[in-house]
Amino acid sequence: MTDRIPCLDELCTGTIGEDGRCRYCGKPGPEGAVDAAEEQEPEPEPEPEPEPRPEPEPEPKPDPVTEPGAPEDDGFLPFDDDREPCPDEMCTGTIGEDGRCRYCGKSTSS
Repeated sequence: MTDRIPCLDELCTGTIGEDGRCRYCGKPGPEGAVDAAEEQEPEPEPEPEPEPRPEPEPEPKPDPVTEPGAPEDDGFLPFDDDREPCPDEMCTGTIGEDGRCRYCGKSTSS
């Protein structure tokens, strides 16, 4: 481990570099700091980071318009003109086959 020479300015947290000046504030260091810095072993070169692997491209989903037989699932239920809205005006649900709101559970007879 090499010795670090702190900057002479007590308010500075820098260290004296090979040129005899503080690496942070640039003020000159103590006399002989250049000689001490030259005696220190040079820091090894950092190893290059390995190149990131390219992520595989996801397989394309079939296009229902261009590919016959492809499923037409877009994540939405099919539109139904016969839907009955929930009687609670603050709810956005619809009445199911059991006569209750699919969202809040309120009955149509309430």
